[in-house]
Amino acid sequence: MGGGAPCAFVHRPFSSIKGLDIIFEREIAKGGSPNSINMSEFSFKQGKGYYQMVGSSYRQIIQFSDNKQDYFYQNSTGQSGNLVSDHYDDSIETFANGDYHLLVTGQNEVVKTLNLVVPKTAD
Repeated sequence: MGGGAPCAFVHRPFSSIKGLDIIFEREIAKGGSPNSINMSEFSFKQGKGYYQMVGSSYRQIIQFSDNKQDYFYQNSTGQSGNLVSDHYDDSIETFANGDYHLLVTGQNEVVKTLNLVVPKTAD
């Protein structure tokens, strides 16, 4: 897991509702500062110490080379806003650690990962 101050990933509007906040909100320790690439702002919370409430939620690296381009990305908590989805918070640890996912862009690679549903046309 990431090191540093605790960081809250709040859910709008459910983080403001007692009881729902513990279901929808996520927290993990991660590094960063207001003057770094890993931007984050801190405030002091009684009983918790320094606490991150503001920071980047999406990061992207584009690597250019002579024969191809690589795209790496990281979305803070996950790709889904659906609480019961496996992808609701499956990226939070990799985000805190500063790890990235490779974004597949080549047509052959994309076709391998797609599950297309094509409706039948009426004859």
